[in-house]
Parts: sequence; C-alpha cells; structure tokens
Amino acid sequence: MATGDLQRTFYQLGQEGFQPFNDAPAYLSGQVVATDTDGIRIHGRASHQANNWYNIGAKSEPLEPHSFAFSVDSKPHMPLGAYSIGVQAVERGLSLNIAHFLRSSMSIPEPQVIENIFSGWGYDSSGHRSQSGIVNSEMSLNRIHRLELRYDPLSGLLSASANGFPVHRVFGALQTFRLLLRFQATAVEGDFDVELSNLSYVSFDSGGLQNASVLRAWDPQYSPVFISYAHTDGERVGKIVEDLRKVPVRVLGDWDFRTGDSLLDRISKDIERAGYLIVMLSRASTASEWVGRELRLALEREVPSSRVRVLPALIEDCTIPDFLGDRLWADFRRNDSDGLIRVLGVIRTVGSW
Repeated sequence: MATGDLQRTFYQLGQEGFQPFNDAPAYLSGQVVATDTDGIRIHGRASHQANNWYNIGAKSEPLEPHSFAFSVDSKPHMPLGAYSIGVQAVERGLSLNIAHFLRSSMSIPEPQVIENIFSGWGYDSSGHRSQSGIVNSEMSLNRIHRLELRYDPLSGLLSASANGFPVHRVFGALQTFRLLLRFQATAVEGDFDVELSNLSYVSFDSGGLQNASVLRAWDPQYSPVFISYAHTDGERVGKIVEDLRKVPVRVLGDWDFRTGDSLLDRISKDIERAGYLIVMLSRASTASEWVGRELRLALEREVPSSRVRVLPALIEDCTIPDFLGDRLWADFRRNDSDGLIRVLGVIRTVGSW
C-alpha cells in the first residue's frame, strides 16, 4: 500500500458495530452472538440445498471509502461450509471477500474434509468477477487464522490475505461499502461453528474517524467504560457519551441492551468487561435503586480483581455518597471539556518505558 507517510490509527471492534442477518433461515438455522472476548460466534446447522450460496452472519452500517485495513482472527470448530469477511459495495461496485473453505464430504457417519483452502473473490469497478486461492496445508480445526482486507485509494487496490499470504486483489474506486462477517453454505448438511475474534480496523488517513464512529469502534489506549446513570438524566448523559465516543472511547451502557436480555445479567457482564464504571452523579442518580445496584456490582469486583474501578462524574450539584467521597472525580457541571480531560487522563492505559 502507498501508506508509508500516513499516520496509522488502530481501532478495536466488537459486536455492537454489526447487525446480525440470515438470508436463508430455511437452510441455515443458527445464531450470531457476542463472545466474552468481544468477538462474534456464528453457529448452528445447515440443511442440504444445492441451488445457491446462503449466508448467516453480521454486517456493518454503510461506511465511506478511505485508506484502511480490516482484519479478523478466525477459529473454525466444525469442518463444514466456509466462512469469510468482506468489503461489500452498498450498490454495485468494487467488492472483495476472503474466505476459508473447510468443507466436509456428505459421507455419513464419518464426514471427511475435502476442501481446506483460502479463497478470495470479488468484483472490480466494471463489474468483472474474479477469484483465486491458495491451499492450506495444515488441518485447520481449532486453529487461529488471520484474515485481512486492505484498500488503498491512491492505487485503487483492494487486496485480501490469509495468515500474511496474498490471496486475491481487485482494482477500482471504492464507493460506500459495508463490512461483512459470515458463514456460507451450499450442498452441505450438518453443524457449523466458527469464532471470529480480535476484530481490527486500521485507518491510514483522517477518514477513519468517521467510520470508527459508525462501527462503534474504540481506541485500545483507553480502557472501556460502563456508564451508570439515572434515565431522567439521559439527554445530559447522552452528550457526554457522544463526546467520549468521538475520542473514541468504548462506552457501554443499558442503551445497547436488546429486547429479551436479562437486565441484571447484561449489566453484570458489561461491568466485568469494562475497566471503569463512571457513575453520573445527580440528585436523581444518587436516589436511583438501579444505579446503586450497578455500583455494588462494580465495587464487589474492584477489590478482588483490581479490574473494574469506579470513577464518579458530577453532572449537577448534589450530595456525593460517603463511600465515593474519597475518590478522584470528574466535574461536568460547568464545562464538559474539563470533565473529559479528567476522565481521559484516568482511563488512559498507555504507559512509557
């Protein structure tokens, strides 16, 4: 890539940057779920059909073209079908996918792996389809593979690699696109299970920040934070959350919960994932039962694990609870920038040596 003089910015991704999809539930019954390590697991069962390739997975919202790399660590647990990551044009146009075909025969009861290759396929700007691949010499079950897609707008090169080896490339001007993670199947039947972790997005120019915001990505130099607040303060807290995400800091909260989630279970898991719990102190939050529960969950973890730490943030004049009185706190009452400087200084994880 022609990126030698450009500043690289590394972003981390999680499931919140993607929406699950299944384009053939009659053939693919399964789930797309978040893992405890911020990855995505796609698992279920494929029914035999030979008419087309069908997909189950996750896709991002539309993104704007710039110089970037998108990479994923993959770990297949079943010898069935194929899994891939993709840069897919929202409309017709430049697109590229990198897949690992790990497909078993239909022999029952002892299926045998008949394909174990990495393949790249895509379309150039004129709509011409091309495909190439390399044989994977090792048995790949439960092994980690690194899949990567890169785009350089200066040369118009969109390239794919597997474990550092070039697999395929196409040329053209990338238009608005999506990122894809998916399992694909045709003419197979059986269980499938693949884990996609360490989802990374690297920007080589200033255009990356806009996409990082859409992808809900975060800069790993900052610890993730869980925001505890009273819902009556939602508008005020939303402005602070928006400012933190612009940095970008990974911000977790109950706004990300989906219908059917166990509220206490999700809160507990998100607090465990966070490095800090920021409690937004106001007259409403200090009287809130749920804010009190979230604080107790964080404080229970704070001493034995030294992982989750509580950072009070004052958003209006109120009485600070006694058990928080001796802690460093951020002041958002008059100037948000002062509060943000304090928060970023505390949650910054980069050291020097």
